[in-house]
Amino acid sequence: MVESVGTGMTAAMGERDRSLQHRHNSGLLSARLQPRLIVHEPQHDEESVTTNMITGSTALDRYMGLSDRAVHDGAALDEALALFAADATVEIGPEPAHGSEAIAAFYRAHFAAHTEMKHFWNTTVLDDGALRAEWVCAARKTDGSLITVAGVEHATLDAQGLISHLHNEFTRLPG
Repeated sequence: MVESVGTGMTAAMGERDRSLQHRHNSGLLSARLQPRLIVHEPQHDEESVTTNMITGSTALDRYMGLSDRAVHDGAALDEALALFAADATVEIGPEPAHGSEAIAAFYRAHFAAHTEMKHFWNTTVLDDGALRAEWVCAARKTDGSLITVAGVEHATLDAQGLISHLHNEFTRLPG
């Protein structure tokens, strides 16, 4: 998302480009071209962000959106962990994490290594009810270094709508 454009760039843009930029910034363009894209906007008040992530989104959308906040917000981390079934399995790191305690330990360590992150993703509900999200992320590590990473998340939900299995395939390794 283009958040701001300097005056020099705006002056060089044609009328069509300014119109497209306005439509993109206002959500008109992205809403028409990418109706399933849900983007977490941390500059909004917490109530608006929570409403945006819950209304019309899947458990995988909520998980992805909460990840950005969980880096610095323990309540967001707890909310993200509550999306998993007690006996869930998460396959993201070198070893799978199975069960609530192992999953919580994995995510606490993961988020503790970052000071901020921003995800963008598209979620698809598959014919069997499983969820698939193509995602990208830019993040700042605690040592100040910047990384980008991308992948595809596959989530299976239990009868209560909680994530029972989450598997990630990296399409771009962290770096």
